[in-house]
Amino acid sequence: MYTHITKQTRIELGILLRAGVSLRGAACLLGFHHSSLSRELKRNPATQTRQRYHAGDAHRKARARRFRANQRFRKILSGTQLNVFLLQR
Repeated sequence: MYTHITKQTRIELGILLRAGVSLRGAACLLGFHHSSLSRELKRNPATQTRQRYHAGDAHRKARARRFRANQRFRKILSGTQLNVFLLQR
């Protein structure tokens, strides 16, 4: 069954990686497939730190991607300029 990686799991992943645990070992301990964690590391590299992975940055990036992906399904809110424009057309 598919589950999103939570903020707590990202924190645990960061701790395990800093402790020197291998990616496969961390995946086994966290209950994820190693390729899922590999994608997580690839999508969310640390930006301004010398660390390999920063859980807080990764969580913010993942939430931003999820928000952008769902923007196309948002409804037009009533009372907005776009709604007024469309009703006048």
